[in-house]
Amino acid sequence: MKIKTWYIWLSILALLVMALEEIPDKNFRIVTCDVGQGDAILLTQGFTQVLVDGGPTEAVMSCLERYIPWFDRKLEMVVSTHPQDDHLAGLVQVLSRYKVTWLMANGVVNQARSFWDFRQEVLDNQIQVHAPSAGEEIAVGQMHFSVLWPAERSGDQAIWHDYTKQDQARVLGAFSGDLNEVSIVLRMRYDRVRVLLTGDLGSREELALLAHGVITPVEVLKVAHHGSKSSSTQAWLEALHPEWALISVGAHNSYGHPSRDTLRRLDIVGAKVLRTDTMGEIVLVSDGQRIWQGK
Repeated sequence: MKIKTWYIWLSILALLVMALEEIPDKNFRIVTCDVGQGDAILLTQGFTQVLVDGGPTEAVMSCLERYIPWFDRKLEMVVSTHPQDDHLAGLVQVLSRYKVTWLMANGVVNQARSFWDFRQEVLDNQIQVHAPSAGEEIAVGQMHFSVLWPAERSGDQAIWHDYTKQDQARVLGAFSGDLNEVSIVLRMRYDRVRVLLTGDLGSREELALLAHGVITPVEVLKVAHHGSKSSSTQAWLEALHPEWALISVGAHNSYGHPSRDTLRRLDIVGAKVLRTDTMGEIVLVSDGQRIWQGK
C-alpha cells in the first residue's frame, strides 16, 4: 500500500514538473507554421493564443502542440480569412481538438467538402461566429486587432446556423465572386510591434486599401497569397515598409510561388524575407519593442 502511495505522489510531482516546463514566457510570438502550400499563423502571448488559418492538412496540429502547453486546450480566437482549402482544411481538426472561444469568419461558402466539415464542427461545438468589417477594433488579451478588409460584411451569416432547406438556395448563393477578394485583413498591435495579416488579398484590394488611407508602416508583413505576383504591389510594400516579410509557401509548388517579381519588390523596400519552403517553421519573438528570430 505504501509503495502505491509513493508511486501516486511521484506521478503527481512528474506532472507538475512537466507543467512548469511548459509555462510560456511573457514574450509575444508569431509562428508561421510549416503547412506546405497554405497558410497557418499562430500568435501567442502568455496563455493567450490566436490562430489565423489552418493550412491544407492536419500538419497545423503538430505546430500548435509545439507552441501551446499540453494542458492548455483553448484558443481564444480562430480566424478563417477565406474558405479555400489551403487556408481552411486544417481548421477542421483544430476545432475538434481545441475549445475555441470564438471564430472570425465571413459568411461565404466554398463547395469543397472541407468547408462543410468545418461548418459542422462550428455547429457541433456551438462556436460563436463573427463576420467582421473594416473599422472594427478587437482586443484579445494584449493583442489588439484592427479589421482593414473586407469593407463590408461578406456573404450570409445564416450559413453558421441550422438553416432550413427553404433557406439553402439563398444562403448558397450569397457570394459568387473570387473568395480571395473577401480575405479578412487584420493589423495586429502588441505594444509597439505591428503585424499585417493579409490572407490571399490581391492587388486590386491592396489599391483600394491604399486609396482609403488606412495602410501605415508595420514591422512584420505576412505576404499575401504565398508571394504571388498578383499581390504585393510596389506601392503597397512602400507604404507598409516592413522590416520582416513572412511567406508561407510549399516547396516545389505548381504555382511558381513565391514570384521572383514579388521577391524583388520586397528586396527593394529592404524587408528581410523568411520562407517556409526553405526554412520550415518560422518563429519571430518580441518583447513589444524589439523583434528577433527565436523558437
